[in-house]
Amino acid sequence: MDKLLFGKLLGEVYRIQNRNGYSPVSEGRIYGLLNGIETAIDDEISSLEPITNEELTLVYDILDKHWKNPDDLEKVTGYYDLESEFDAVGLHRGKMIKILTFINTSGQYGDLISKFDSSNSPTECRTFEAFDYER
Repeated sequence: MDKLLFGKLLGEVYRIQNRNGYSPVSEGRIYGLLNGIETAIDDEISSLEPITNEELTLVYDILDKHWKNPDDLEKVTGYYDLESEFDAVGLHRGKMIKILTFINTSGQYGDLISKFDSSNSPTECRTFEAFDYER
């Protein structure tokens, strides 16, 4: 029953977003959520990847190391410079995009994160701004 309620509520939120022109999902997904289609609800739930406090702390530690040391900060020219450190603690690129977007939209490490907008970063790791439907 909780799963059906979750689907219904999320479907209603997406429907409102869709009517305002910025829904992150298809009308088919919205319909499935609103009408208790288990596959649609399961797909939404499975797409959630929690980010733990421990993972955030690992990222803050890595960013702090570079941000607090002017010489290290100067050497950073893009995401690739830190990617091996993120990988070493088990944080893959997809999760890092979510974490860095959270950190950036929280107004932290702006001068370091802005350095990622360069040719020394993969396209998906150049800017970390929330999409309109995420705000």
